[in-house]
Parts: sequence; structure tokens; C-alpha cells
Amino acid sequence: MLRFRTYTYAFTADIKMMYRTILINPKQRNLQKIVWCESEHESPKIYELSTVTYGTVSAPYLSQRTLTQLSMDEEANFPIAASVLRNNLYMDDVLCGAATLERRQLFSDNN
Repeated sequence: MLRFRTYTYAFTADIKMMYRTILINPKQRNLQKIVWCESEHESPKIYELSTVTYGTVSAPYLSQRTLTQLSMDEEANFPIAASVLRNNLYMDDVLCGAATLERRQLFSDNN
């Protein structure tokens, strides 16, 4: 976060619904169950969650590790984006910038 303040031209981006876009391995989904009952006269329903769940102890680690792995896997295709993800991420926010407008434009052109 401190590096962000050193840029002449800065930008931020947010990864929308980050936890809900990260799928859990099907073999591990049985560890994320919800028991739900509409009323006391109904049998409870059991749901298995298929994505990272906000508020769980492991959610921050899983999201950060997923983004790190994504940056490593896609570095050959998106070298600038991979570097930005590894070095300028705070939770689900990208805080980055450049010294010149030309350099800053590289981030936009490469999506």
C-alpha cells in the first residue's frame, strides 16, 4: 500500500465478488456445509458451498493464493498483469501506478 503513494499517476481496481468467483475443489466441498431449516416443523436441508466463503478463517489465504497462482500460470500471456497482481494487491484491491502517462497506459491497453 505504501508503494502506491509513490507513483505520479495512480489507479485502483477492485476484483468484484472475489470470494464467490473462486471455486472449491469438489472433493473439499463436503467441508463447507450449511444446515438450513425454514421452520421447526420442517426437516433441515443440507447445502454444500462450492465457492470460497466470506468470513471463514481460510478465505483470505485461499483468495490470495489463488491470485498468486493465477499470476504465475498466466505470466507468459499477461506479463504486466502478472507483475501487478503479485506486487500491488491488497486483499481484493489493486493499487498501482506509473511515473509517466505512457507507462500508465500500458496497464489499460493490456487489460
